[in-house]
Amino acid sequence: MSPGRPGPNRFSAVPEADASPGVLRLHDAGGSLIADVPFRPAGGAEASAVLVADVGDIGVGVWRATVSADGGSPVADFPFVMGAAGVTAGRAVPPVDPGLLIGLAMLLAGVFAVVYARSGGTLPRTDPAVSRLAMTAGGLAAAVAGLLVVALGPQV
Repeated sequence: MSPGRPGPNRFSAVPEADASPGVLRLHDAGGSLIADVPFRPAGGAEASAVLVADVGDIGVGVWRATVSADGGSPVADFPFVMGAAGVTAGRAVPPVDPGLLIGLAMLLAGVFAVVYARSGGTLPRTDPAVSRLAMTAGGLAAAVAGLLVVALGPQV
């Protein structure tokens, strides 16, 4: 669903080999049918693997999008909540939060820098004492920042 905020939106579907989404039906919180839009190939290409359905106006509230096959039987159901700034519940999320990966990378890089400095490693063309101090301080800062991102970062 893009742009994923109140107003006009485009729903995308990538059908499996044996399925062919035909219609997107959008219902409001009361169950009333608001939109009944056919899917079409993205970009107008008949051989496109991605199908799209454009919905004119989605306001703030609780919604249910149902994808129906050509024969009319529902094949998928997607409840979501649209807030003033965008979809607040029901959005697709990646299997692993990118924020978590960034936090872990910062934490590991910080720990590596501290271990490297404490084991006698230095940066090239620098005073060894200053290099170890800088890597230790920078490593500790990166490790603490990474730990904070992992512990307090986005919760999906």
